[in-house]
Amino acid sequence: MRRPTSRPIRSRRRSDPAVSAPAPLTWRTPLRLALRFGPPLAGIIVLAAAGVAAIGGDIRPLRFALGLGLILLGLAGGLVKGR
Repeated sequence: MRRPTSRPIRSRRRSDPAVSAPAPLTWRTPLRLALRFGPPLAGIIVLAAAGVAAIGGDIRPLRFALGLGLILLGLAGGLVKGR
């Protein structure tokens, strides 16, 4: 069992530079969120539809490639640094 420490826990204050205010909501915020989460969500939907169609015998490799490409596009977009 852990022993309690004698040092008090310090809370961060508003004047602390490590605590920043939230970014202002601009017209770019919804656009950025749509571009970040839209393609992977669409890719999952396309892959699911291709999987269901493949069970029925309609195998289309381009549909699988499109779904995978959309997912990878969203993941690559997360690697790009912002400001």
